[in-house]
Amino acid sequence: MKWIALQGLKGGVGTTTAVAHLGEACHRQGRPVLLLDLSPGNLLRVYLGMPWEVRRGLVPALTSGTPWYQAAYRSATGVRFIPFGVESHPPAEQDYSRAVLRQWFRQIRREAEELQLPAQTLCIVDCPALGPGEELLLQDLVELHLLVVNPDPGCFASLRQREPLPAAQVLINRLHAESRLECDLQDMLLASPTTRVLPVTIQQDAHVPESLAWKQTVFQAAPASQAAQDFALLASWVLSQLREVEHVS
Repeated sequence: MKWIALQGLKGGVGTTTAVAHLGEACHRQGRPVLLLDLSPGNLLRVYLGMPWEVRRGLVPALTSGTPWYQAAYRSATGVRFIPFGVESHPPAEQDYSRAVLRQWFRQIRREAEELQLPAQTLCIVDCPALGPGEELLLQDLVELHLLVVNPDPGCFASLRQREPLPAAQVLINRLHAESRLECDLQDMLLASPTTRVLPVTIQQDAHVPESLAWKQTVFQAAPASQAAQDFALLASWVLSQLREVEHVS
């Protein structure tokens, strides 16, 4: 069992979208997948077709003493996932701090090893966006940690101020290939000696938000789209990296 975390440099860069599509792409390439939503936005479930009115998930399970794995669901395509969930009567100030999320993750990873999941299961975690001055949420707890950014001046400046980030590999998402500015920023990131950028870039594609409206990924809604090709390529790269990790270990 291997664990991957995706975390946005800031909110709104498309991290949850990337998690849902990476999970679906890996599943389509024959790898058993479990998606875990650690983001309080609770939006990962939308891409996987979960009914709006269902409130069950990770947080209600953990806070009620119910085993977290009983909150697992399976999408129409067979992808298993655990939504963040919504408490029926949340306390006035629920603690979703970095320390609490890391504690929950340690428990989940430890107990997941005891479950009878297929040995090749790939667990992909949707993390909340980085806060000011924060380090990567799960940087020392997973085999691969991807930092999701957009090729815009805001992300570029934020990334420069945080360098170096030795534990992260940067995934460029929503590239407008016709934009000279964005392509130049992408080239600058690729040329940076202190930033490790993935060789795979996800291009902007109108089919992505359209598929969300159908509560699907582009693999169901637009299988011939650019986004479907990009996420399939991302899955191939991730799986190749994990094979290297397995070989070393």
